[in-house]
Amino acid sequence: MLEMAHKGVYGLVTDINGKPAGNATIAVEQGKTIRATSAGEYWRILPPGKHLLTAEAPGLEMEKFEVEVKDVLIRHDFKLKTCHDQDITQSIIMRGTGRVRIAVVGIGSGCTGGLRSAAELPLNLKETSLGLIS
Repeated sequence: MLEMAHKGVYGLVTDINGKPAGNATIAVEQGKTIRATSAGEYWRILPPGKHLLTAEAPGLEMEKFEVEVKDVLIRHDFKLKTCHDQDITQSIIMRGTGRVRIAVVGIGSGCTGGLRSAAELPLNLKETSLGLIS
């Protein structure tokens, strides 16, 4: 069991400026989700084979990395891009008349700020029902 401690993956989770993404989550496909330290450090013992890692943190875009574990400990640092939440509210265009229904699917859990801002925009419609499900 002790020799397994030297097989797996470790590294840092930061933003693109090198600031640690403290408490980021790193999910291992078909495995346990772990949490990085407040300094952005993570480590995970993994059996030999290919594994898909997914790192995400609030306000940052999710990043995936496939690693093949063999006989050594592998370092992989995640550099997560900032969510461009401001851009979302600047690109909303409304056309036509009548009831408007909009569904947005597939946004990472850390990138909801812009959607929340969009949901709170004042709309000049007679029938307005706009909300955000987190």
